[in-house]
Amino acid sequence: MKRLFKRLLKGLLYFTGLLVFLFIVFYMLSMGSQSVMKTVEQDPRHPFLILDDAMLHVETYGDTLNPVVIVLHGGPGDDYQYLLPLAELMDDYLVVFYDQRGCGLSARVGAEELTVENYYKDLDNLVDFFVDTGKVCLIGHSWGAMLATGYIGKHPEKVAKAVLAEPGFLTPEFGRELQQKTNNFAVGFSFQALYYMAKAWFKSQHIHGPDPQARDDYFLQELVMSPIKDHPLSGYFCEGKMENAALGMWRIGSLASKAVPQSGMNDQGEFIFNFTEGIERYTNKVLFIAGSCNTIIGPEYQERQMKLYPNAEMVVIEGAGHTMFGEKSEESIKAVREYLKDANNP
Repeated sequence: MKRLFKRLLKGLLYFTGLLVFLFIVFYMLSMGSQSVMKTVEQDPRHPFLILDDAMLHVETYGDTLNPVVIVLHGGPGDDYQYLLPLAELMDDYLVVFYDQRGCGLSARVGAEELTVENYYKDLDNLVDFFVDTGKVCLIGHSWGAMLATGYIGKHPEKVAKAVLAEPGFLTPEFGRELQQKTNNFAVGFSFQALYYMAKAWFKSQHIHGPDPQARDDYFLQELVMSPIKDHPLSGYFCEGKMENAALGMWRIGSLASKAVPQSGMNDQGEFIFNFTEGIERYTNKVLFIAGSCNTIIGPEYQERQMKLYPNAEMVVIEGAGHTMFGEKSEESIKAVREYLKDANNP
C-alpha cells in the first residue's frame, strides 16, 4: 500500500512539475511588444469632453454650422474606430464620434456606472452640447442602434433622423431569439478555441497598466480578434468567417461588455431590455441598414424589427456583413447620404 502511495505521489509531483515547466515555457514564448492604449484620463492628447461625471473620448469632423450627426458604436464595449469611414459625411454635416462610457479610449469606471441609463444620459448630454437649436441625426451600429432606439423613445423631439445599422435586438423577444441563435454568445468547446483562449491569456499576463482594467481589456480584444472556427458570431459575416469583419479597434472595454448586458438580464440570464418604449411617438422615417451576408441579424431579421417603428425603410448592402461601413464603405455611405438629405426637414 505504501509503495502504491509513493508511486502515486511521485507521479503527481512529476505531473505538477511538467505543468509548471509548460507554464513557464508558454509564459516566456508569449512575451512580446503587446501593450494597451492609454485612455483620455491618462493621455490628454486624445480629444475628450467631460460631461457631468463622464470623461469621454470625443472627436468631430466637419463644420460646426452644419447639421449634427452623432455616431454610436457597437458592443457594448467596442469603440468608434471601425466607424470612421462615416467621417466622409463631413462635407455636409458635423460628424461626432465618441467612445461610450468605459469603452475605447474613454475613462475607465466601475461596473456600477456601466448602465443603460447612464449611456442614455451621456448621449443626451452630447446632444445638448452640440445642438443649440434644431435636432440631431443619429447613426447607430449594432448595440449603438439599440441605444439610439431607446434614446429616440425617450427624446423623440430631439431627433431629426436615425440610421439603424443591424441593431442586435430591440425587444426582449428578439433578445431571446438572438441568444438562441448565438448560443448565448458563448464560444463552444474545442481544442482550437482552448488554444486561442490560452494564447490570449498568456499574452495578457505581460500587460502592466496603464490602469487596472488594461489586462482584461487586452485579453478580450485578443480573443475577439482570434479566427476561432464556429465562432457564435461568425454568421454575422460573409462566408461565415470572422476574418471578413472590418472591426478595427483601439481598445475594448471588457467590463462594459459584461456589466451593461448583465444589467438587463433576469435571473435566468435572459434579456429583459425593451428599447422600443415610446418610439410610437416618433413618426419621422427611420432607415435600417443590413448586410446581405448576415445570416443571424441580417435582412430577414431586420425586416421584422423595423415593423416596431411607425415609419421605417431598409437598404440592404450587397456583399457586406455586419460591419458594412468598413466592408462596403462606398455603398453604405451612399445610402446614408441619400437618407440624410435635408436633415432639418425629416
